[in-house]
Amino acid sequence: MRSFGVSWIPYSGITLRVSALVGQSLGAHRCTRPKRVVRRGQWSAPPSACLFCLLYRATASDIIRAFDHEPEVVIAGTSFLQMIALGWLFSGPMLPMAQRHERRRRH
Repeated sequence: MRSFGVSWIPYSGITLRVSALVGQSLGAHRCTRPKRVVRRGQWSAPPSACLFCLLYRATASDIIRAFDHEPEVVIAGTSFLQMIALGWLFSGPMLPMAQRHERRRRH
């Protein structure tokens, strides 16, 4: 899970960028801008999702071996990391949308 946490860094950046721009737009009463900001955030998230998915699927066993050399751990960890990596393809593009709705709820 520690190695998987590294992939959160680009998503955190995208999400924080979208959140700040949506909040700024709402504060300036520019109600049409948040939709554009969220769409741009959604378009920037999938390339990161694909990159991390491919990276983790291709190097999962090497990543696990960096933490533990036990064969059972490597087998289970590799399988786990490859399954979780597929989740990025679906959850990554949704993070900017979640920020938009969270900001809207606060105002």
